[in-house]
Amino acid sequence: MGYYARARNLHKTAQRVVELGFFPETLEALVALPGIGQSTAGAILSIAFNKSQPILDGNVKRVLSRFKAIQGWPGHSHVNKQLWTVAAELTPQERVADYTQAMMDLGATLCTRSKPACGVCPLHDGCLARLTGIVALLPTPKPSKTLPVKQRIFLLLGNRSGQLLLEKRPPTGIWGGLWSLPEFGSIQEAHDWCLARGFSIIDQQLWKSRRHTFSHYHLDYTPLLIKTENPTNFVMEATGMVWYNAEQTNGLGLPAPVKKLLQQVNHEDNHDQKSAVRKIRAGS
Repeated sequence: MGYYARARNLHKTAQRVVELGFFPETLEALVALPGIGQSTAGAILSIAFNKSQPILDGNVKRVLSRFKAIQGWPGHSHVNKQLWTVAAELTPQERVADYTQAMMDLGATLCTRSKPACGVCPLHDGCLARLTGIVALLPTPKPSKTLPVKQRIFLLLGNRSGQLLLEKRPPTGIWGGLWSLPEFGSIQEAHDWCLARGFSIIDQQLWKSRRHTFSHYHLDYTPLLIKTENPTNFVMEATGMVWYNAEQTNGLGLPAPVKKLLQQVNHEDNHDQKSAVRKIRAGS
């Protein structure tokens, strides 16, 4: 979901709980809250309310896949269903909070993805994956596939005051709610966008393309730096766009690639300023 989406859902859930006047104690009520799925709801019910409810986070999936030698990628519906069935069967009625925490800790500390500590694992004697010698093969990895590639132009529009134009992305979707750079399908689209808004193109520079990979596609983006005059009466709060100094963006919610670009711009601006000072001193 991403860090910022989780934070927004946590806030929405907190507001919803305040509206209800109590914290829900049933699976159905919990999964109805923003950002809470079946496994998170199970963890809340078992640890906070000591109710017998299974969980199936990444660590527990790994433990159960090996303990029962369940083959197949856990992301497939039939494998996931099988794991939930096993999780429900093994979840006790008593001390369920201890059991749930122990299962998560077991996967995090002993039954790790690589180099599991089978010799000291409390499930050593009954682990089917260990007994059949296939521990390293489980859980079955996600089938590899060729990710599609999307090409975008990232516009770094700067004015003579050293400010860069940022826009806030929609609350949902990739980088939802974060401050980012205007994106375009081509350099010409970026030019047309600037000129349509009265941003004269004084100078421009095209940087080398770089790649950011999401779970379902590669994003190849090319930074386009454009220098413009200081515009007036264009960027207002209602437009979702603002001018920021590159060195003042540390407190903003920024996608990682955009943050790196802004840091690079700030670094090069500082380097240019120092070079200019050296030239002036040399001339004097």
